Amino acid sequence: MGKAIQKKASLNSRALRKKFQSSHAVLFDMDGVITDTMPAHCQAWRRTLKEFFDVDVPEMEIYRREGEKSDKSVSEILSRFSVFPSRTKLQDAIRFKANLFNKLAGKNVFYPGITDFIEKCSRNKILALVTGTQKKEVNRILSRTFMDCFKVIITCNDIEHGKPDPEPYLKALDGMSLDPSQCLVVENAPLGIKSAKGAGLPVCALATSLPAEELSQADYLCRNHAELFSLI
Repeated sequence: MGKAIQKKASLNSRALRKKFQSSHAVLFDMDGVITDTMPAHCQAWRRTLKEFFDVDVPEMEIYRREGEKSDKSVSEILSRFSVFPSRTKLQDAIRFKANLFNKLAGKNVFYPGITDFIEKCSRNKILALVTGTQKKEVNRILSRTFMDCFKVIITCNDIEHGKPDPEPYLKALDGMSLDPSQCLVVENAPLGIKSAKGAGLPVCALATSLPAEELSQADYLCRNHAELFSLI
């Protein structure tokens, strides 16, 4: 981590704790924040794009697009290689990727300690889950008991425009009937940060999938889950 990022993290640590403790609501992304599923997503996307379109996509390209709707991500990636598939083939590829991800990710994918942290948060804060993952995948991965911790759950099936558009977070705000200043978002990807900021929300970036330098648009930084857990 660069010195500038370290300094920002140090300066923001007390401010983040104050913000977290005063917030009425916390909005969580899922992949890379609650579940350690981004490596499986990345592997599934790279294999799918190679098999269907003979395109080799760098891992970083996948991680930087985390949270974006699948059809948008694939179309934009392929256009850079001058590949323009039919809608049928595009949807076939997306379904193939989803099935492959299920095999790669499995079910026991929570970051250690995160379920206890969220359960504790739910005792005195309103919680929301805002993810670009499909609803059926959320239901498969998360238990009903755990999902009950969240007052609002927004998946890619609930919105028209995915991250980085602010729609997912605006819809979550509407469901909680809170002002953005009363909330804090926990995200781990640039598009998610941009989406939350577009909705007027303060954001804490969690450096799990990408280095901290890639998350500089966030208001606060946690370098790992231990720093996040220490906020309680």
